[in-house]
Amino acid sequence: MQKGKVLGKFETLRQLGRMIAERRHEKGLSQEALAEAGNFDRTYMSLLERGRRNPTFTNLCRLAAALQLSLPDLARRFDECDARNSAISSKRTHKKEGKI
Repeated sequence: MQKGKVLGKFETLRQLGRMIAERRHEKGLSQEALAEAGNFDRTYMSLLERGRRNPTFTNLCRLAAALQLSLPDLARRFDECDARNSAISSKRTHKKEGKI
């Protein structure tokens, strides 16, 4: 997350879901394959990617391992996803205001 920026609960969960989906696609995995690798139910993966579940710390550890990431790398990717989404959102706002 960008320094000094605090996301709301639901935006945080949606961002986490986007990051999970991005990494899953990078690895060429289906939701089902990722769920199996982390010993999760397939529907849980779908709910996570849509920001509908708030994973526990132990589930984040299992998820990181299934995505072949360390927990710090998972957090770094979350921050990078936040930065990209902030830039896109800012660009849309400026475009609406006629500044681009």
